[in-house]
Formats: sequence, C-alpha cells, structure tokens
Amino acid sequence: ICGGTVVGHLSQKWGRRRSIILAAVFGILFIPLWVFPPGFALLVVGGFAMQFMVQGAWGIVPVHLNELSPGAVRGTFPGVAYQLGNLFAANTAVVARSPVGNRFAASTIYTAPSGAVVFNAGSMQWIWGLDDYHAALSDHPRLSPAVQHMTQNILERFRRSSTSMLAQDGPGS
Repeated sequence: ICGGTVVGHLSQKWGRRRSIILAAVFGILFIPLWVFPPGFALLVVGGFAMQFMVQGAWGIVPVHLNELSPGAVRGTFPGVAYQLGNLFAANTAVVARSPVGNRFAASTIYTAPSGAVVFNAGSMQWIWGLDDYHAALSDHPRLSPAVQHMTQNILERFRRSSTSMLAQDGPGS
C-alpha cells in the first residue's frame, strides 16, 4: 500500500511510464538485500523495500493502461488486458499442489540462502481448509486435515528457521 501510494503520487509529476521504470529498477537493486541479507534486520528491510517497489510499479499499471486505451473502451480495456496476462501466465510450472477440498492450488516453499524460509500457498483458499468457520453458510464444508497438517509442518519449519537465524545473528541484531 505504501509503495503504491507514494509512487502513485510521484507519477503525477514524473509520468506513469518513468515511475514504473524507476520502481522496477530500484526493485532490481534491492534484490540482493532481500535474497542475500547478512542478518535478519536487513532481511526485513530488503523485503519491505522490494514490496514497496513492486507495489509502486504495479499500483500505477491500471492507471497507465486507462490512459493508453481509447476512450470508447476505457472502462473495459485494463481489465481485459490484466486477465489476458493471467491467462498467458497460467502455463507457468507448478511447484507443488496443495489440497483444498477436492481441488488443488499451486504452492511452494524453499529456504533462501540467508536461511529464511519462504512459503507461498498459491491460493487464498488455503485458509478455508484450516477451519469450518463459515461452514453453516456453505453446502460444502472445506475443513481439510491435510491442509491443517501441512500448515503445522510449515509453521514448525518457520519456527526452526527463525530460531537458527536469531542464534546466528545474536540477540538485539
């Protein structure tokens, strides 16, 4: 949100294209700080800076698409362009499949060279498998013991990773 707000505001003065390019370039410059930090504090700074720049660039894209599109299709063009991007990106490799009910979502987990564990559920529906909070509103309860067990394993891996990173950095780092 911060990156989209700040870079979006600056794009009024600098121009959309220039702001997107600058946010992308600065994002690229922050990759080493995010991927190879010497300590936990710099991992946090690098992660924030990366997300700031990503949101800064992507926050402007819909406005830029609107400004580029002809007046007759201005309300439709950005959404169609965005969905076509999703369509073409859908053929990317699936790293893992997480069960959600009787369907699956692509997910991944890995340990970065810094020792940080990175997890992406690949679906906002992952949380539906954790409890039956809204089961009364649905004909199909989505509670999944498999998702609950995987989540336990992932959280335990995070705990072990953060404990070893803190031991490596020392207290107060």
